[in-house]
Amino acid sequence: MIKPCGTIGKRFNILKQLVAQQPEMTLPDVIMQKHLPHLSPDLHLAADWAKEKLKAGEMVVLLDLDEVSESVRPVVTKWLKRELALYPKAIAILTSRPKAYTEQPPASRLEMRMTIWVEPFTKSQQQAFIDRWYGYQEVYANNGRTTSDVTRRAADKAAGLMAQIRARPEIEDLAKIPLLLNMIATFHRLSPNVQLPKRKVDLYQAICKLQLCDRPGAKELETLLTETDAQTILQKLALEMLLNKREKTIERDALLTRLATYLETENESVKALPFLDEVVRVSELLVEREVQEYEFAHWSFQEYLAAKELFDHKREQEIIDRLAVPEWKPMILMYVGLLKNPSSLIRLMVDRGLTDLAAACLHETTKQVDADVVEELDRLTTVVTISIYAKLEALLKAGEWQEADQETYRLMIKAVGKEEGQWFSREDLENFPCEDLLTIDRLWVEASNGHFGFSVQKKIWQECGSPMNSGEDWDRFCVKAGWQNSDATAYVDYIALKFSPHLSLLGELPACGGGGMRVWSSLLSRRDL
Repeated sequence: MIKPCGTIGKRFNILKQLVAQQPEMTLPDVIMQKHLPHLSPDLHLAADWAKEKLKAGEMVVLLDLDEVSESVRPVVTKWLKRELALYPKAIAILTSRPKAYTEQPPASRLEMRMTIWVEPFTKSQQQAFIDRWYGYQEVYANNGRTTSDVTRRAADKAAGLMAQIRARPEIEDLAKIPLLLNMIATFHRLSPNVQLPKRKVDLYQAICKLQLCDRPGAKELETLLTETDAQTILQKLALEMLLNKREKTIERDALLTRLATYLETENESVKALPFLDEVVRVSELLVEREVQEYEFAHWSFQEYLAAKELFDHKREQEIIDRLAVPEWKPMILMYVGLLKNPSSLIRLMVDRGLTDLAAACLHETTKQVDADVVEELDRLTTVVTISIYAKLEALLKAGEWQEADQETYRLMIKAVGKEEGQWFSREDLENFPCEDLLTIDRLWVEASNGHFGFSVQKKIWQECGSPMNSGEDWDRFCVKAGWQNSDATAYVDYIALKFSPHLSLLGELPACGGGGMRVWSSLLSRRDL
């Protein structure tokens, strides 16, 4: 059985050539002429092998949209859309950061049959990850031996890390993201007596220092990395790639040319080729994904290093020029996290109407700032909050109840760190920010004269026995709120709600597009409501 692996998206050079020179190539052509020979030059298959497999639905097409350069992404997705339409039985799996998928131009947008979101780790998943991670690391460090001492050490270290995570909410928030949890675990294992960094930007800084300086030194490795300012060189590379059409991959010759320039600029005596080899072999911050083709270990490392380069050289104008560019948001957040006083930059965001970005930046700011800075940030927080809820307030005052409900969903899903299109979990609603919850409730209650609002729903929910799970009491609440039909046999379709204080049952809204009905009890049970 032939099991070719790897994604077409990883073959960036193939896609670049396809888009720029040979758009007439078909998907079977790409598989047969470009993909399979790369995997094994000894494969001898019938000329129509790929076409027949696609027709029969016996082939899975994988595409990582993030691996395709933004400059050619619209053409690539348009081509793929055309090709997949010819093979309705073929299975296509597209992976992507949300915005890379949702912001495709309509003409080239890939409409997938099913959307699956990667959810943040729950507390139990964090625990399971850390237990297994430390178990593997300790066994590996002991040449594969699994003894009672090894098992005990792994359990003790895992418990120590989890205790730190649970004791500090800001770390617990980072630990929800698998990549960052892996970084936290790596830092903890190699620096067991050092407190975990509080913020994302601090964590990236610590990991870079660990990979480029501390770990090579601790292992007494003979490496050029400890003889050079390796991070400065990588910062320059990261920023130039970002400014050059947001490059994610770079060919070896071009990379060596750039590294040689940076090393000369910094008066380093090291040559580009041995420097590159050491960065890949020792630090693992740069990796060779394909033959003669390199990229940063993760896109977020490239964003952090680019932000640090702008910060070090006081090039804030390049940030200001791109405040409204969605793709630059993660790097902007990194940059803001580096600033001691980000007040003026956040104020500029507010003045330009970029309230979502301003709110996200406020979350990234350091807690240890001067009193006058704290006062200004508090004022900005109030201004941003008012701006964020301005649209909801306007919709409610205008009696646009369905639009207001959808805006409520948008505000709430962003507040819990998810993307539009996802649904709420019980944990999301249990931990939803108190001030935001009360603000949204107040706007709904005032605009509807007490007919709509979370607090209105809570009274009905309490009258029905405060049900936390499905059952007769929960069904009774849903019937009273208009969310289920009168005999409680089915939920009402969202579009079938009345959306009017004069026609709707008491407490029908907010329903948040129906995205929280089955877990709404987690919200209504809160004491702060």
